[in-house]
Order: sequence, then C-alpha cells, then structure tokens
Amino acid sequence: MKNKQTVYGVAVGILLVFICSSLVVEKRLHDIRSAYDTLIIETEAAAVEVAREIGRGGVLANVKEIIHECPSDKNLQYDELLASLDKGLTTAELRTLTELFNQCGSIPATRRAVMSLLLEQKVTLLEEGVSQRSLLGKENYEDARLDSWKSLVAKEKEISTQFYALVALQSNIINALMNGETASSETITTIQTEVQVVQQKLAAATAEASQLRSALVTP
Repeated sequence: MKNKQTVYGVAVGILLVFICSSLVVEKRLHDIRSAYDTLIIETEAAAVEVAREIGRGGVLANVKEIIHECPSDKNLQYDELLASLDKGLTTAELRTLTELFNQCGSIPATRRAVMSLLLEQKVTLLEEGVSQRSLLGKENYEDARLDSWKSLVAKEKEISTQFYALVALQSNIINALMNGETASSETITTIQTEVQVVQQKLAAATAEASQLRSALVTP
C-alpha cells in the first residue's frame, strides 16, 4: 500500500509539473503572439502614415530635414521658364534655367523616391511580422491586404522611376537648347515625344497607386 501511495504521489507530482510547465509555455506563447500582434499594428500604422503623405504629395518631417525644398521664389521662376520653353528663351534665360535646374530640378523626384523607399521598408517589416506571427498559430492579418501593400510599393517605385525619367528628359531639352537647338528642331521634338510617353506612364501608374492607397488608407 505504501509503495502504491508513493507511486501515486510521484505520478501526481509529475502531472502537476507537466501542467505547470504547459501553463508557463502557453503563457509565454500568448505573450509572444501579443507582442507580434502589437508590432503588426504599429508597423502598418507607420506604413499608413507614409502612404497617406505620399498621396498628399508631401514628405515626412525627417525627409524635409535631409532634402531641403527649393525656395518658393526659385521654384516659381523655374516653373515659369520651363513653361516658356516652347516660346523660346534668350541665352540669359537659358543660363538661369540651367542654374535653377541644377538647384531645384531633381528635388521633387528625389523626395518622392525617398518616400517610396520608406514605404518599402515599412511594408517589408510588416510582411516579416505577419510571417513570423503565422508560425505561432492563427493570425488575423489578411493575405489580400498584405498583397495590396506590396502592390502599392511596386507602383510607387514605378512612379519614382518615371519621375526621374522626366527630370532626365528636362535636362536633355535644356542642354540641347543651350547647344543651339531651337524649340521646333527635330532633336527637341523627339525629346518632347519621349516626355509625353513618360507622362502617360506616370499618369497611369499614379491612378493605379491612388486606387490601391484608397483601399488601404483612410483620408
């Protein structure tokens, strides 16, 4: 009888240890799941912030500090000279346009590219978080939503590429004019045709990005 009681006591002790261990493990897993759930929520919120700012045509404060905007008066003069290219510019005006292009021409494209990279970073972190969370049991994040984020990133990268293409074409036009080409010359006409193609691609990509963004981001 005594031996039976001893065996029973040992069995109960082992069972209690097993139950306690299971509870500790489950508690630990619950904490890890909760931590990943919080990480996913916070990461998507950060992605939303970047995407919303891109949709507004703006940039985050830290990007403004790194890539300074061209002064408004120079921006205005630059836009006015660009708009007057078809009418013909004097040599002095072309020199001014060249200087303004070097100072301001690529800033909007560079800012947009940086914002695109920031969005890509946030979505990559989001994807990693969702992937890790799925290893710990059922998670509530929809695959379709993650796919939409990835599609938005791809579209924003395409937009950045087209923006830089426009900047390069603007540079080509200015250089051609500085080298003596007229606004109606074959060289300028060819470049302008390329500009129209890029603008069409940019408009299409922007419309697709806007559609994706509206489904992911509240105004």
